Amino acid sequence: LPSVYYSLDISKSDSQRATEWGKASVLADHDGTVLVWDKEGGSFNSDQGMCVPEAMLKDPANGWVWIGQRKHGEKICEIYLSRRDIDGKATPRGK
Repeated sequence: LPSVYYSLDISKSDSQRATEWGKASVLADHDGTVLVWDKEGGSFNSDQGMCVPEAMLKDPANGWVWIGQRKHGEKICEIYLSRRDIDGKATPRGK
């Protein structure tokens, strides 16, 4: 969702504020990360390394904490937080 970067006024190539998308990034620890996933953009790509099925995000072993859905344009996006915040403290898991 390139428009998310535009809305936040950041560049997706700014490694201090953004993380590259793909399976490798989803499996790596990125403290303090907000992940915005949509079914079309997240699941389908000609590069299989860029395809991240929802099941991968929901797998507790991968550490993503689902916090809800948001509408972005016509898309319904799933929002996840990394397992730890920017200070390395565990992200609370729901109610």
